[in-house]
Amino acid sequence: LCIFDPHARYAPGATSTSPGRMFRDLDSDFRTQFSDVLDLYLGDHFRLDNCTMFRFPLRNGEMAKVSEISSVPCSDRMVQNLL
Repeated sequence: LCIFDPHARYAPGATSTSPGRMFRDLDSDFRTQFSDVLDLYLGDHFRLDNCTMFRFPLRNGEMAKVSEISSVPCSDRMVQNLL
């Protein structure tokens, strides 16, 4: 599991110079400690082994105002158009 964390706020050990983290072993300890993260990927509905899944940074106008990534709101429609 690769977590890109450009704000270095959510991935343990992420910094501004290394904004993310890779986890190779998603054992039961990991799944317990990071259950809130894994729930975002709907692990109960999709196999998470040997797959590629993306979680896009959707943001409304208010969130875009404080984002360090982009000041442009990003909707699900915009992501669908990318695909």
